Amino acid sequence: MESRKLTPEEAEAVIKKIGEEAALKILSGEVSIVLEENPKQEFKVWKTIKLGGFKKSEEIFAALYAAGMKFSNWAADLIRAIKIQEEEREINLVKIRVEQLGFHRGASTQDIYSQIKKRGLDLCPAEVGPQLRLQYSDQPKEEWFFIGMIPLLSSYDKHLRIFYIGHNERGLWLHSHWGDPFHFWDPEEEWIFCQL
Repeated sequence: MESRKLTPEEAEAVIKKIGEEAALKILSGEVSIVLEENPKQEFKVWKTIKLGGFKKSEEIFAALYAAGMKFSNWAADLIRAIKIQEEEREINLVKIRVEQLGFHRGASTQDIYSQIKKRGLDLCPAEVGPQLRLQYSDQPKEEWFFIGMIPLLSSYDKHLRIFYIGHNERGLWLHSHWGDPFHFWDPEEEWIFCQL
């Protein structure tokens, strides 16, 4: 189907249908529109990793040290809060940008999480953070992304936090970042979610 521009009459009809206030909010970027024609679109599996195999958080720290991985105090705090599952299983991960969910001007954490459910994806178990760090040793330099997970409360600063994984000149890192439901994310930010 050929693309075309709205006529002035059609634009006026749209404004009447959604209301002038809503139209202004859309134009200002205060509100985003996500089309629901094909909400459960297919996202390609980016990586399959194994979960489990650890009995306590100290074993995760030992594995990170042995692999030469770096981690912040905040990330260590989250590792101690993870509910560790000893039984091993595989999990499929998808890597997507905020804008791929229809949020071309960015979105809050709660909006992102709400949208991924509609797209057939799910939040990751928190264990994905350290396990992915361990199993992604060939991460390209300057790549950073967030783990879509239920945020954990940091004992350091009493903020909700999520895992943040990256590679810089100092090495391969497991960090943490704000997990507040209202934190706003830029459209180009990349996230990891689980495929159902």
